[in-house]
Amino acid sequence: MSFSFDEENSSTITSSMSSRTLPPNVFDSVSSTIGTASTSLTLLLPFPFDTPTNSQLPSATSSIDTSSMDTVVEPPSSSAVDDRRETRIDNWKRLSGHLDATSIDWVLGGKLGQGAAGVVYKCMDRHSGDFFAAKKLNMADAGLDQMQKLAKEVTMLKDLKQPHIVSYRGYDVLDDDLYIFMDFCPGGDLQSVLKSFGGLSLNLTRRYTGQICTGLNYLHATNVLHRDVKAANVLLTVSGQAKLSDFGLAKLINEASVSNGMKTRSVVGSPYWMAPEVIVGQGSRPNGASDVWSLGATVYEMAASQPPLGHLEPMAALFHVGSAKELELGGGHNMLGAHGLEFVKACMNYKVEERPSCEALLSHPFLRIQDESQ
Repeated sequence: MSFSFDEENSSTITSSMSSRTLPPNVFDSVSSTIGTASTSLTLLLPFPFDTPTNSQLPSATSSIDTSSMDTVVEPPSSSAVDDRRETRIDNWKRLSGHLDATSIDWVLGGKLGQGAAGVVYKCMDRHSGDFFAAKKLNMADAGLDQMQKLAKEVTMLKDLKQPHIVSYRGYDVLDDDLYIFMDFCPGGDLQSVLKSFGGLSLNLTRRYTGQICTGLNYLHATNVLHRDVKAANVLLTVSGQAKLSDFGLAKLINEASVSNGMKTRSVVGSPYWMAPEVIVGQGSRPNGASDVWSLGATVYEMAASQPPLGHLEPMAALFHVGSAKELELGGGHNMLGAHGLEFVKACMNYKVEERPSCEALLSHPFLRIQDESQ
């Protein structure tokens, strides 16, 4: 479950209601659905409405006007449909900074998965035989905010070139469907691996930690905050390389913010991995300290097959992290070894100014030891 509230771009909706008596069971209709860490949170509240009086209801003798029932609605002409499609394509080009579509001769394969941002398919280059992934989004059904989020992710990814960052490969448009091409990682996401096989060995945890930390260090050096680091957003190649993915919540910060130490005024991330300063509304630090906290939670997750406080409900975990002064790790710390536990505690230090950078963490003893027995 990832969520975001961006104070800089938020809008406030105010609703006034007249005084009325609500049915006694009105709040029974409140439903809260909290799925897995990769799904969204939905909260449905009853919307008050005025119940019609008997005088307002139609009687058995009331006449009904059927004059409009015979009206035939003509479908839009093909030219009108084409115009709307061209408008959607123009809007995408404008949002994405006028990127050119790919010239690859490609063919669509089987479905790999589905998320809030669209369906992901396996694709193949007809000439080279190279495989890649394509995120499909129907532009006719997508809202402006969904298109903006995807365009933001693409414009950020296109400039990121690092072995442990998922690469953007281009896009194409077929009819009303937009396809975003990225690296194909047949190992799937790390969270699914943990669910299928349980916690990782200490050596494998160390290996993936070093790769994720290397990718994060590159992002921070280019002034990019990921803001949603977790096992579900780490993809694995067939050779066992870890790649950071899903930059839907990422933010590019300017040089002035970095030099002045200004914080981003946003509350974004996933509950179990979110840093306390983000939870309480202080925002992410431009030096990437909040990503470092999430890295520590992800390292723990790799060893224990669940994040810290994973036994709690998401909102309870948020409250606990936001109100505590020190995080008590569960039984998973026994699987990390002495250096691994020290690494996680350094990442998840409540004193933000004492949290090490990713560059410093790459020299930590946990990542320098090559054998589990050492």
